[in-house]
Amino acid sequence: MDRSLMAALESLRIALHVTRVAIFRLHASDETYTLRRIYDIQTPSSRFVTRDHIVFPTEDVHCFAHLYDGNMFVGHTNELDGNVRTIFEEHAIQSFMIAPIFIHDERWGCVSVVDCEQKRMFSAHERAIFFALARTIGESIKREQTVQELQQLKQEMEQMNATLQRKMEEEVRKNREKRFYAY
Repeated sequence: MDRSLMAALESLRIALHVTRVAIFRLHASDETYTLRRIYDIQTPSSRFVTRDHIVFPTEDVHCFAHLYDGNMFVGHTNELDGNVRTIFEEHAIQSFMIAPIFIHDERWGCVSVVDCEQKRMFSAHERAIFFALARTIGESIKREQTVQELQQLKQEMEQMNATLQRKMEEEVRKNREKRFYAY
């Protein structure tokens, strides 16, 4: 999945003419929301983002409320407040579009596109395509998790079968010895 996902993100970056496209995994606690970057595609000329983890105090994430309702968060950095604005400014983000990724009806993370070169409006068509891609990414991740779970179960079954086979062979051997010594 990694190669095809990276190709899809690169195609999205090119089609939308944006600086960066990234997928983040969300880890929430009572005090913080941590976004861990999983995938990242950016223009070759852009400044490389070195932070893999972005931590927001819970009181600062009210601007992300749309994501928690399953909606997109679209705007410009100068419209943001507090730590969120500071972090976006540190990454030279001018415009952004962020969509939630749900897996098994739970917020798993988000996918984002950012433009660091200009303040821009994303069209309704761009928003619709982007939102559909976020849903597709969620389904792909869910399918990948299911495949991994099935592989794990298969491996466990193979181990149980091997153990059962050894026990059966041992019992057969013991029964043969009993019969041999009984004569």
